[in-house]
Amino acid sequence: NQAESLSDKLTDENKDKLEKLEDQEKKISAVCSDNQHLSEQVEKQENLLKHMDKELQELHATHKQAVDDLNLLTDTKLSLEKKIDEFSEKLGEALTSIKKKDESIMELQSKARDL
Repeated sequence: NQAESLSDKLTDENKDKLEKLEDQEKKISAVCSDNQHLSEQVEKQENLLKHMDKELQELHATHKQAVDDLNLLTDTKLSLEKKIDEFSEKLGEALTSIKKKDESIMELQSKARDL
């Protein structure tokens, strides 16, 4: 009778331990599942970061090209402004020369009439 009581007690203890182990196994399984999900999320984030890094590099290259183009346009603008200034100066000189020649012709015509 005492042995049976001890056996029942041990059986109950073993059942309790087994239930605790099963609960722990469920918890471990849930943690593993969560870890798997997190690993997948991390992989997705890493892929997204790689894609974003590639886009950033392309944007940087585009920006550099735009800066180079702007510098070229600025140089061209300055060169054109210099040429315009030179042309304006020559045009002014030509107009002054024409005006003087016109005045000379007018004087000659006036003298010719007086003769």
